[in-house]
Amino acid sequence: MMRVATGFVGLLVTRQLSLLFVKARRMYTKNMEAQDAARQLLQAWISRKWIQTKLEYPLVSNIEQVYAIHAAMTKSPLAQKLGGHAGYKQGGVGAVQGQECVYGVLFGRGILDEREWTGYTSISRSEFNLFGLEAEVGFLLGEDLPPRRRGYSEAEVFSAVSEIVLCIECTGTRHTLNGLTSLERLADCCCGAGVIMGPRFYPSHVAGDMGLEASQLDGLVARIFVSGQEKCSGATTGNPCGSPTASLAWCANHLNKRGLGLRSGQLVIAGAICKTSDFTDNEDIRVVFEGLGEARARIRA
Repeated sequence: MMRVATGFVGLLVTRQLSLLFVKARRMYTKNMEAQDAARQLLQAWISRKWIQTKLEYPLVSNIEQVYAIHAAMTKSPLAQKLGGHAGYKQGGVGAVQGQECVYGVLFGRGILDEREWTGYTSISRSEFNLFGLEAEVGFLLGEDLPPRRRGYSEAEVFSAVSEIVLCIECTGTRHTLNGLTSLERLADCCCGAGVIMGPRFYPSHVAGDMGLEASQLDGLVARIFVSGQEKCSGATTGNPCGSPTASLAWCANHLNKRGLGLRSGQLVIAGAICKTSDFTDNEDIRVVFEGLGEARARIRA
């Protein structure tokens, strides 16, 4: 009996080890696939040799692959050539069944501060393969929001914000393809490319401190003007989760569930208030945020 029992235990141990090996191999393969996809996208961005055939483009069939590619992009040595991982963008509302929205990653080279420019901040269409402009509210983090067991409340997340920024997101791709699925498009940084940071405001963390309150961002209306002509308008009620601060909290908590966190100094843009693709080179862009101010940009070739 003892020999039979020992043999049975040995068989169980061998089976368990075999299952662990298969699981580890699958995880390794999954990570390698994500790293390869990240390398393809980053290299296309760095070289400006955009992916032109479907055979070159990463295969993406589920949202977990999208996030695995994003994570691999932030960890890749190539990311440093784009200024390093600098934050996140919110978007993709309704793009994936069962998902409130989707976050993408931002890199430092694409984040431009209007304080460093005289007049209109200039961004190159060809450098970022731009196709669209979006009015967005951005948040600069002044404190880390590390992963933890319980999630963060909207108030806790807002308390970590050091500055609220009126932004223009300049959307772009690392490819010239048509007919990609929603998941395939989202894997490409959720079409993130450049961000123009305009006027900044200190958030209100204590009653009477004269800072901008989170509630003042609810229902905020923005309009995009191209060479003086209004192209679109919208309100922050169209942001993921219905407001900029709720969108920011979703991002923090979604990262938290994945063992990730927001870091001090990172920028999070909360989602499109309105968007347009009706612009050409050498046009002046003004994005007016009602009651707060405007961000400005000039698109060059």
